[in-house]
Amino acid sequence: MFNEINNTILQVQLEIFPPSQDFRTEWERLYNLHDTPSPFSRLEWIETGIEVYIADKSTIYPIRFIDGEGITRAITLLRSVELRESRLNHIFPVKVLRTIDFNSQRITPIMAESNDYKSLALQSLMASKKIHFDRIDLFKVESSSKNPLEEFSFSWKSCGGQMSSVFDTQPRFIFSGDWNSYLMARTQGHRKKIRRYTRKLQEAYPDYHFSRIRTPEEFSAYGIDRCLDEMESLFMESWQAEELQKKGENLAQLYAKFYRKIFLKFYLLGMIDFASIYADGRLIAFDMSLNLQGHIYMVYGAYSLDYQERSPGTANLVEILKSGFEAHDIVLEFGGGFLQYKRIWANDEQNSYHIALASKTLRGRISGFIWKIK
Repeated sequence: MFNEINNTILQVQLEIFPPSQDFRTEWERLYNLHDTPSPFSRLEWIETGIEVYIADKSTIYPIRFIDGEGITRAITLLRSVELRESRLNHIFPVKVLRTIDFNSQRITPIMAESNDYKSLALQSLMASKKIHFDRIDLFKVESSSKNPLEEFSFSWKSCGGQMSSVFDTQPRFIFSGDWNSYLMARTQGHRKKIRRYTRKLQEAYPDYHFSRIRTPEEFSAYGIDRCLDEMESLFMESWQAEELQKKGENLAQLYAKFYRKIFLKFYLLGMIDFASIYADGRLIAFDMSLNLQGHIYMVYGAYSLDYQERSPGTANLVEILKSGFEAHDIVLEFGGGFLQYKRIWANDEQNSYHIALASKTLRGRISGFIWKIK
């Protein structure tokens, strides 16, 4: 199906999963056009989510948007799901194309050469008959605008309705100055509290040791298998694993499996940052982050409940901030969810968004009508 806007034609080209090498090459090219690309928009991250969490790979759609000269101007990976949220939907499910965003923070759901091509790609997809869907749901969208629909310049006439809302507010720590100047800018009480986190552990356990591993040489000396096994063992005993198990059988195991795979893939890219505290002869806290040119994304961490009265998780965060100043990091992303402990440390925040576009099917128009009256 073709869609002509401003004398530009984009063709929707579908592939089967897993995508071809040509698809991967084009994805990498378009990904690298971004000044600060999100690691959660890399194929390595997206495909890991598919491998771990999606059993039916036939629901995955690699899609390219090609102009009249055969050049890929935009590209995306979406999945098809059926929503049965109401009695009516249970009989007549809403068919949705949505982002693949497992454990992601902020993402760019459509890689494109420009915002204009991103808009053209979405409008071409809405007009296409190659995939049947009632609406498109893009979650965790990264946007520089408070109204991300403006970036797409999407016409109401092109769809049965549209909606955008804040999906999550994500706390960040922007590094400025040095560690001592950061401390001096705090109140005296706050300075004492910050120093107390590590001092309590150092006084209780003379073998206290913080380490931060980033380079291949450091990981080789430490041992990749040791690092993976220690992280998984501590995580499976953590409160996070306990909460995941309450939500569903094997969710904690799947979560740990996901990050084992992420570690192995992103280690090859030189992007793994492993920070840990050893005390009392064992690992008591760790944080695994992704390091993208000084932009540090915290993605996986845990601490031992046996030592929680001494706050090993917070002590590890203090050490991460201190060493981040020393390494001239740019920003530390705390991850999704503005939990109270993050609020204490964050000095910046950034939203991610949910963008929904309804098709002109009957169920799509109903969704658009509901959004409009809300």
